[in-house]
Order: sequence, then C-alpha cells, then structure tokens
Amino acid sequence: EESQGYTDEEYMNVLMNELNKGEQDPYDIYGGEIQYGEEGESFDDLIPKTEEFEQDITEELTTEILEAEVGISDNAILFNSNNKNSYLSNLEMLVNPIVDELGLEYYTVEAFYQANKVANTGDAEKVKQYRKRFAGKKVMDNDKPATNYKGKEITLTGKWARKEGKKLPLRNDWAEVRVSVMREAIKQKFDKNPTLRNELLNTGNKQLVEYITWRTDDLFWGISSVSRKGSNVTGKLLEEYRKVSSNTE
Repeated sequence: EESQGYTDEEYMNVLMNELNKGEQDPYDIYGGEIQYGEEGESFDDLIPKTEEFEQDITEELTTEILEAEVGISDNAILFNSNNKNSYLSNLEMLVNPIVDELGLEYYTVEAFYQANKVANTGDAEKVKQYRKRFAGKKVMDNDKPATNYKGKEITLTGKWARKEGKKLPLRNDWAEVRVSVMREAIKQKFDKNPTLRNELLNTGNKQLVEYITWRTDDLFWGISSVSRKGSNVTGKLLEEYRKVSSNTE
C-alpha cells in the first residue's frame, strides 16, 4: 500500500463517491452503463495500476497462459462498452457483421458468442432458429421486429444478447470451445471492419484490459475493478490478433 500510495479503503471510497454521482445501478455488471466522473470523462485516472505487463505476446497462447491471472500494467489500455476505447469491447456495434457457418449475420461479438452456445449438430433447423434470435440488427418476435412499451423497435445490442444467452440450452462442450468461438468472433470483427482494425493496430504493444466493474464472480474474460486481477482472456485474444495482423502488414 505504501509503495502504491493508496490503501484499499481509500480506493473504495473514491470509487464509491464516483458511482454515487450517477443514478445507474452499480451492479449492472460486465460493461454495464455505469458512468464515472464528469460526462465524457474517462475513468482510467481512477484506476491504480499494479504490476508490469510481462507476458510475451509473441509466444503461443496456451491454455495455461490464457487462464493465468494477471494484473494491470502502467501503460495498459482499459476498455469496456462505456469508455473511449469501447471499440475493443464485445458490445461494439459493427458496420460489417460477423457471419457463422449457417450464413447468419451478427452485429456484435457478443451476439455471435452467445448464439454459438448452441452447437450446430442434430436438428439443423432447430439450431438455426435458436441462433436467429441473435442475428441481425433488430430483436425479432415471430419474424417481426419486437417493440418496447413505447412501440419503438428494439435494437439487438450486445448487452441484450448476453442477457438472452442465459436462456439457451448450453452445449456440452462449451467450456472447451468457448475460447475458440471468441477468437473467431474477434478475428472476423477486425478483418471485416478495417477502421476498427487500424485503431487496434495503433495500440502498439500495450496491454489491452477488459475492465469489469463490480463483477467478482467471473474474472475469466477480464480484470476486476475491485481486485485489479483476472485472467483477461478477451484482452489476450485481442493482443494475439494484433500481433498476427502486425506481422502480415
């Protein structure tokens, strides 16, 4: 604590004061719509950095490396759906969609990821019906755009897809294939959207951290704002894509 210039209690007091400025539920987790500080202000300055970024991104991302707990380096780029680096988020709406083997189009990484919780085996038509729920730009209800209580069509956002994905019958091998699914989604996202790809390449060799606010029960994909620890698999996959793409330039 002395070396970092703050105590855990002081850090939590700062964070709580910032959260109390807004009306959002602080438990709206994983890239929810919590705002930090003044409007348009990044929350990065609130985050005490911890350790140096020591992973060699040139080495193959083995399961052991992917799942290893990491901290946040001094020059890390933090991202979620609400800060200036939101283009790195799985919730970013895409101009050019990700396409699966059934030809369905998904406009966020999250939608593609959630749809693939249903394996393309057995009854292909049934699988397609499940996945179609996550495809396209609008939420559909019996092949018609779903509307809210104001009669407005509902956009198929990544946040909506994540919530809806919890209702799916989970494939038996999901724990084994979920990283491959995410890797494919990230590859298509940046391959098909050159503006986003260029932004990613411009990050150089900096650590990329999916910064998860208030969630402490699932730190596989990112790093917690509270403990400042996590496996940060999303960030590592982005770094992997960046390295491969840089070598092909």
